[in-house]
Amino acid sequence: MDLLIKFQSESERVKFVSFHPTRPLIIAALHDGEIQLWDYELKILLTKFKKHEGAVRGIDFHPTQPLFVSAGNDSLISIWNYKERKHLYYLEGHTDYIRTVQFHKEFPWILSCSDDQTIRIWNWQNRTCISVLTGHNHFVMYAAFHPNQDLILSASLDNTIRIWDFSGLRLKYSSLENQSDFSIGANTLSQLQKNLFGNSEVELKFILEDHEQGVNWASFHPRLPLIVSCSDDRTLKLWKISDSQVILLETLTGHRNNVCAAIFHPKEDLILSDSEDSTLRIWSLDKKINIKTFSKDDNSFWCLANHPTESLFAAGHDKGFILFKLSKERPAYFPLERNILFVKNNSIMNYNIKDHSQNIVSKSSQKIDQKNLFGLHYNKYEKLMLLEFNDNFELIRLSTNETNRSHRGSGGSCIWISRDKIGVLSQDNKILLKNLQNQITKTISLPDDISTNTPKEITHNLGKITRIFAAGFGMILLRTVSKIYLLDIQQKKILSSISAKRIKQTIWSEDMNYLALIGAFEIIICDKKLKQIATIEEKIRIKGYCWSKSNVFFYTTLHHFKYCLSNGDYGIIKSIDKCIYLVAVDNNAAFYFDRIDDGIRIMLFDSTEVALKSAIINNKMEDVVPLLRNKTITSRAFIEYLTKHGHPEIALHFVQNEKTKFELALQCGDIQNALDSAKKIDHRIYWQNLAKEALKQGNVDIVENCHLRNENIYGLIFLYSITGNFDKLSKLPKIAEMKDDLLSHFQAALFLGSPEERIKTLVKSNQLNYAYLTAKTYGLTEEAEKIQALIEQKNKNVPDQFEPKSKELITTPTPILHQTNWPLLTVSRGITYSTFAKDNVIEDDKPQENIVIEGEWDIPELEESKTENQIQTNEPQENEENDWIDGNEIDLLEITENIDKSIDSSQKSEKEIFVAPIHGKMSHESWIGSSNIPAEYVAAGHFKTAMDLLNSQIGIVNFNPMKNLFLSLFLSAHDSLQAFPNIIDINYENCDQITKKTFSSPFTIQKMKKLIQEALNLTTSGKFLESMKIFELILVQIPLMILNDPSEVNEVKKMIVLSKEYLSGLKLEQKRKELQNNPKRSLEMSCYFTHCNLQLNHLILSLRSAMLLSLKEKNHINALSFAKRILELGASKDLSDKARKVVVYCEKNQSNAYQLNYDERNPFVLCCYSFEPIYRGNDSVDCPYCGASYLPKYSNQLCNICQMSKIGIKDLKGLTLLKKI
Repeated sequence: MDLLIKFQSESERVKFVSFHPTRPLIIAALHDGEIQLWDYELKILLTKFKKHEGAVRGIDFHPTQPLFVSAGNDSLISIWNYKERKHLYYLEGHTDYIRTVQFHKEFPWILSCSDDQTIRIWNWQNRTCISVLTGHNHFVMYAAFHPNQDLILSASLDNTIRIWDFSGLRLKYSSLENQSDFSIGANTLSQLQKNLFGNSEVELKFILEDHEQGVNWASFHPRLPLIVSCSDDRTLKLWKISDSQVILLETLTGHRNNVCAAIFHPKEDLILSDSEDSTLRIWSLDKKINIKTFSKDDNSFWCLANHPTESLFAAGHDKGFILFKLSKERPAYFPLERNILFVKNNSIMNYNIKDHSQNIVSKSSQKIDQKNLFGLHYNKYEKLMLLEFNDNFELIRLSTNETNRSHRGSGGSCIWISRDKIGVLSQDNKILLKNLQNQITKTISLPDDISTNTPKEITHNLGKITRIFAAGFGMILLRTVSKIYLLDIQQKKILSSISAKRIKQTIWSEDMNYLALIGAFEIIICDKKLKQIATIEEKIRIKGYCWSKSNVFFYTTLHHFKYCLSNGDYGIIKSIDKCIYLVAVDNNAAFYFDRIDDGIRIMLFDSTEVALKSAIINNKMEDVVPLLRNKTITSRAFIEYLTKHGHPEIALHFVQNEKTKFELALQCGDIQNALDSAKKIDHRIYWQNLAKEALKQGNVDIVENCHLRNENIYGLIFLYSITGNFDKLSKLPKIAEMKDDLLSHFQAALFLGSPEERIKTLVKSNQLNYAYLTAKTYGLTEEAEKIQALIEQKNKNVPDQFEPKSKELITTPTPILHQTNWPLLTVSRGITYSTFAKDNVIEDDKPQENIVIEGEWDIPELEESKTENQIQTNEPQENEENDWIDGNEIDLLEITENIDKSIDSSQKSEKEIFVAPIHGKMSHESWIGSSNIPAEYVAAGHFKTAMDLLNSQIGIVNFNPMKNLFLSLFLSAHDSLQAFPNIIDINYENCDQITKKTFSSPFTIQKMKKLIQEALNLTTSGKFLESMKIFELILVQIPLMILNDPSEVNEVKKMIVLSKEYLSGLKLEQKRKELQNNPKRSLEMSCYFTHCNLQLNHLILSLRSAMLLSLKEKNHINALSFAKRILELGASKDLSDKARKVVVYCEKNQSNAYQLNYDERNPFVLCCYSFEPIYRGNDSVDCPYCGASYLPKYSNQLCNICQMSKIGIKDLKGLTLLKKI
């Protein structure tokens, strides 16, 4: 049994917590007067409520309404609406602190208790007190309604527990509800008030007086006639209640301080209690003993609450509250083709998906701990079931003939390696291969045994293996903190890996081609070579998951049923209203476990969309056809999905909206459907887009149709010109003239080559000068004279005659193709097209007719047949100039001579001026530029600038350790070669001789790695002083490095952290050795040394030293802890044997001679000046460079680790070493 913390908050002391019965909400009452409302699934604080003066001590959600009630030190009961986030009203009557409040499940009542020694029942609807219960003679600490009986339980500091019967109040309230307002006369109301304040409806039934001190809490069992109470006498008492008496069954002891709260587990035979001794204890209701204790150091617990329907608990303490479970609820199962194997009541059950039948396939001779069962692994060849627990496994043969004996073995996670071999992960990072008799046949040590066949960078970073998963026979998936590795057992080789943090489970598809890596909030889909396909991140915990036969991954969160396809696309299938653990999906049926029953349930869903998407991405069009015929999917998201995956022709058949259908038709090149939609829409933009697409396909008829619809004369001019339809082109000027569109008229005249029409257009636009010049140019004397007269009438000057430079006639474009659509290849429409051809009457074989729009502009000339055919040829006529004649060829010699003349003239015009060359930059000046790397400034000789940079980046104030390195770095960047007398020496700079910008620092990452390895070797040899000198040298040299690869930045950060950890640990050890006359302090420092982040071999040595010193000083509890840690880390055989002996000895002598300032369970960092622990939650300051931690009193002092930076400086830029490329 473990305390599985699901969520924890940080705040002031929490005095009371309450769960919402149906929503994932929890509300906390704080000692500072604040009320916090949390969503514990999303782990966010929704809102805060502030109205009370002083501490809030009691709080409760209404079971159905969006209300909650609170009360506290101000003696007021507050009613709130959390949905509208506002305070509604107060209930006043108590005269002292109110301890608890609670809504009744049926009636509009609130129960409250107070330090004024009374218990009150309120009607929150009419805001009146309907009953006052008196009898306690001290503070009433707790009061609660019975879950289903007319009883009230109260606990008081007068050492008593009282049970009250309010059945009379229920009857009276029910009778009053049935009466009308007018039937209650004055006498009735008077009698009602008398009865209410006289408490005749609530009777005291029992008084329990066995506690020696004040009682803080008492709770009813939700199902059994039991009561549990807790007191300041540090005990819990278990009572049995009947109609006539209450019997004390047991007194539970174990808490070391006042017990603040105690409740029953709603589903199991357990009692939970918490206390001011900072512990939360679990008690067995059957055995009446404490079976588990969880501590939270320096945090007293004050309250407990359980969820009304789920096995979820909350406990308030001094610094917030924790939300937890006592055991996992996810069932273990194994999918086997069309069957599901699972455990129920010490039996292996088989559920058949096809016929929904369930039967027992094996019974275990020993009890199966389902709460700690992590997984099931079935061997179908040997018919053996492997049950995986936390630290052991069990092997059961499936046979219904008799009760089967099981074989147990120790180890971490386990899987089947072959039909007769089991792979077990041991605590010392080894994979043990065992046969069916639980005998070890082979051992694989990681990473030693795989180093020869695996690249060094993989084995070097392999780290601790935390779990193994199945990957088929002969293969294993290894899980580390940050990665998953695929290991081949036979070759002893890691084949591939993938980055994945906090993976809890893996599941393979049925064909073993896809793998899903499951985390709490993340799913990674990859192929069998661990190549990542998709990553899905959820904000709510992932609960159930499985693969379908079509390689669709289904999973559930607390609120949704979702899917993910093999290409990474995912979506929501439906919402769900409870937590389900999905185990299998077959067609439209999902099979799952829930938290109510151990059996498998079925949930039906619409699988059409998932099946269709899966068939499309797998290109299984034969599966698409029957799904498409139903036409049940018409959502816009699905249309976008089809279009995104290159199937707009399929999406076209689902669309009813003509605009969407038009866009899809254009995407798939279906001009006919696009034309049909354009006719129905009849909008300018759609005709324009259709014309563009039709022009790309060479469909001249539809292009013409679109331009006619839009009255686009420019488009028609272009179309008729390139297709040679001069008959229609000749009619466009007349149409433009009727439309009074002068620009189109002029454009058409240009393409027709008609100067008369151009002159006509220019005259209409009052461009008389241009019209006159055009007429004169083309020899139209009569037209020129008429225009000249018009110019003179307006008293303007007639343009002068001129001679054009080139007397060439501008001819109209000559078309290549004449009035024909482009020829199209016949292509297969595909199976989906033929499916819909029957419904949509799309005929492939019917020839496309020419489209003629009649009466569009009411121009009868467009429908007239041609009387003459204008025949044009490309052969030159006698009176025409031939373009192939030399007269139009380019005279290259003449052009060359003209160019030479222009060059000569430009050169003669320029003066003979001498320009001296500009002084260039030295190489070291190019190094710095806009650089922020200190080493480049040091190399360039700018020591002061480099020091300022180091100060602003990492707060260095003491540069004495870097003095020699500055000089070495500068000298390494420069060299000088002595020349002959009276000649300047030749200077050489260590840089790229081409760019002059790249300087190479002598302090490279390779040299740092060698220094670190040397220091580690010296540490192993026990030469601490020499090792410390090298680590100090590393910290001094790192700020003067220059990095070119971004991946090296993280390596350097790790080097800084490693150096800091070893320096702090080694200095601590040196300081300890000086304290020969202070054994307590020496022992404390030895304990602190074991918490430095050292390499495994050094950590084991520190633990060995601390264990032996603790034994010597007779601190057996500490020695026991260190011995267990040595065994967990997998030390050598000799040391492990010694540690086991220490464990046996210290378990018999669990005491400490010295009370140390050391708590191994409370995380802490070490102050590197005082060498004292700084526990989590306490203030500390850090060195801005090496990260060493210190107590706040050492702020602004020099760091004791790096000896360079000032402690506690903030808002620094951070060390810059990476060279910008």
